[in-house]
Amino acid sequence: MSTQWTVEQVESLSPDAANLKRGKGLATLRKWQLLGKNEVALWGLCKGSGKNPYRAIIDLRKPAFKCSCPSRKFPCKHGLGLFLLYVNHASDFGTTDPPDWVADWLGKRDATEQRKATKAANANKPKTEAQLKAQEKRTAKRLEGVLAGLQELEVWLYDVLRLGIADLQQQSHQYFANRAARMVDAGAPGLGNMVKKLYDIQQYADWQDQTVAQLGYIFMTIKAFQNREQLQQPIQEDIKSLVGLNVKKEEVLQTKGITDTWMVLGIHHESVEQLTMRRTWLLGEKSQKTALLLDFSYGHTGFDRHYNSGQAFEGELCFYPSNLPLRAILKVKGANKDFPFITTIGHTNIEHMLADYANALAHYPFLDRFPTLLNYALIIRKKEQWWVIDDKEQAIPFNNTFQKHWRLLAISGGHRISLFGEWDGKQFLPLGAGEKRRWRAL
Repeated sequence: MSTQWTVEQVESLSPDAANLKRGKGLATLRKWQLLGKNEVALWGLCKGSGKNPYRAIIDLRKPAFKCSCPSRKFPCKHGLGLFLLYVNHASDFGTTDPPDWVADWLGKRDATEQRKATKAANANKPKTEAQLKAQEKRTAKRLEGVLAGLQELEVWLYDVLRLGIADLQQQSHQYFANRAARMVDAGAPGLGNMVKKLYDIQQYADWQDQTVAQLGYIFMTIKAFQNREQLQQPIQEDIKSLVGLNVKKEEVLQTKGITDTWMVLGIHHESVEQLTMRRTWLLGEKSQKTALLLDFSYGHTGFDRHYNSGQAFEGELCFYPSNLPLRAILKVKGANKDFPFITTIGHTNIEHMLADYANALAHYPFLDRFPTLLNYALIIRKKEQWWVIDDKEQAIPFNNTFQKHWRLLAISGGHRISLFGEWDGKQFLPLGAGEKRRWRAL
C-alpha cells in the first residue's frame, strides 16, 4: 500500500492545517508502539499525555480511521501521523494478525458493509402490493406532517416581520435551534437548516441585509413547496430536496449514468458538532459535466470513499433528478487515470462565468453555490482584500472564510493559473488550483 499513497495524498485527508501540523509531528517512530499491518489495515499505539497510549487504526480499503482519543476531527492527528509514518517507513510495520481491538473494529465494519449490500439487493426486488400500499401510506403521512410544519413556519415568519428583524438579534442560539428542531420533527430538515443559519447571520456586520434575504429565501421555499404541483416535474424534485424530501439513493442508482474520466477538482469539509459534510466536485473529461458528490460522516465513522484533489479515475455517475443536475452518486469506480486537465474546459473569463451562473439560476433559483473553473486567473491583494482577476481585468473577491491566500499565490508563482471553486453570487471560495497537469488542493 505504501506505493499507492503519497505524502501529499495523505495530507489532503486532513480536515484543516492545524490538525495536519500536529499529525506531522506524530509521524516519527519514537512516538509509536506495536506498529502492525495486514492486507487491509494498519494499527499502532501512540504515546500521549495520559497513562494509556491511544489506539489508532486505519482501514486501507477506504481508507477509514479509528482512534481512542477524544478528538472530534476526522481523521485525527494520530490517524494522520500513523498514515504518514507508514508511507515513509512501511518496513517498520510488522506483518501479523491484528490484536483484538483491531479485529473487533474491522469485523464491525465488514458487518456494516454486508448489511448495506443486503439492503441494496433487497431494494432491487419488486415490491408486493401490500408493500406498495404501506409505502404510499407512509409517504402521505409524512407529506401531511411537512405541510403542517410549513404552515407553522409561515406564521412564524409573519410574526418576525411584525415585530421587526431587530428582535432576532436578542434571541439566543437555543431559540433558533428549537425552531429548527420543530421543522426536523415535521419531516422538513432542510428548512430547519435554513432557520439555524439565521442565528449565524446575526453575527455579521451586514446582518440586516442578510437576515432579510434569508427570510425571503425561507418564504420562497415554503410557497414553492405548497404550489409544487403547478411546477414542472424536475423543479418539483428540486423543491422537495430543498425541504428535505430526498430521492432514495437506491432509486438514483437504478437510473442510467454517465461514464467518463472524472477529475477531482476540489473538496470542501464543513463540520457541525460531530457531523461532517464533504463536498467533492468532479468534472468529466469528455462530457464536460460537473458533478457534486455529497457525503456525511458522524463522529469517527468515516466516509465510504476518500478522494484527493488532482486525482482522476474512470467511473459511472448517476445524477439525482433536478432541473439543474449537479448532485450525483458514484455507481461504479474504475481504474485511476492520469489527471487529464486541459484549459479548454471551464470559463475563459469572469464575464462568461457570470453568464453561465445566470443561466443556472434561471434553471434553479435556489442555487447557493455555483461550481466555477476559471482559466487564466491572476491572484492579487488590494486594500486588505484578495481578488481573482481574469485576462480582461474583471475581478471577483475571495470568500472571507478562505485562509490560504499565500499558499495559492505561491502555487501560481505570480502567474495566471487555472482556479476552481464555489461562487455564491458575491464571493468566490477557491478549492483547487494548478497548471500543466499539476493540480493542488486548497
